[in-house]
Order: sequence, then C-alpha cells, then structure tokens
Amino acid sequence: MKKNILTTLFLPRLLPYLIFLSPLLGFGKNCEELPFLNFFTLNEAQYEIAFDSDQIKSSSAKKKPIMTLYYAAYCPFSQEVLAYLRKIKKKIPMKDVKKDPQAKDELKKMGGVLEVPCLIINGKDALYSSESIIQWLSEHREELDPL
Repeated sequence: MKKNILTTLFLPRLLPYLIFLSPLLGFGKNCEELPFLNFFTLNEAQYEIAFDSDQIKSSSAKKKPIMTLYYAAYCPFSQEVLAYLRKIKKKIPMKDVKKDPQAKDELKKMGGVLEVPCLIINGKDALYSSESIIQWLSEHREELDPL
C-alpha cells in the first residue's frame, strides 16, 4: 500500500477519536472489533503511531543544548556562576580565558565581546551577565550533567 496524505497525516490523528467514539457508533469496546483499525495493519516500518503519552513526550523531547562557559578565575561575576553550579551540583564545559589564549579568541569570535562570564549556547547565543547565565542554568537545570 502506498503512503498518501490521508494515511500519513489525517488518519493517525483521527484514530484516537475514532476509538473513543466507537461504542457510540455501535462497535464493541475491544479495539480488535473496530473495522477501521484493519486499515492500520500495515508494516510497522512504514507507519508509526504513538498512543502512549510517554512515547509522545520522548519523541518530541528537545535536544540537550551544547554550551560552554567562558570565565576568569579572578572575576567575581564568574565566581557567582561557578558557585551556583557547585550549589546545584551540576557541571558544564568551561574555558578560562586568562589561562587559555585560544579560548579568549573563541569568545571574541563567537560572542563578539571579550567579557566574562559568558555562556555560549549551541554555538550562537551568548549570555554575558551572571544573573542571566544563572537564570538560564536554573531553567535548564535538568539538562545539565551532574558533578
């Protein structure tokens, strides 16, 4: 059977409603008695229908962000961010711009400004103030690696 718009877009979305309404339509409560389910007895490699909410959540889960914290050990604002990470017992990749000249160049290139602390997210978004970095980290706490 060829895939078409009806089978790939509309019917998988309508199927839960059809199953719910089946007793009202005169069909039994057992899903095997529903004639429209025979339409979906296709090769599993062709179609995937998720009924379990956990499957739906896991399939729509966001990718873990790729981040790097650029900091300087002498900077009190960098120390605030590092103290927060210790407090929540999480770790992220970090680069000390004072000790690593290459990290200094990366920060200037990626963030546009040579200022610490700076959290680069997914290679394009840059957060510079310790408050905004801590806020972002707290909102994405579950996505961070444990110590």
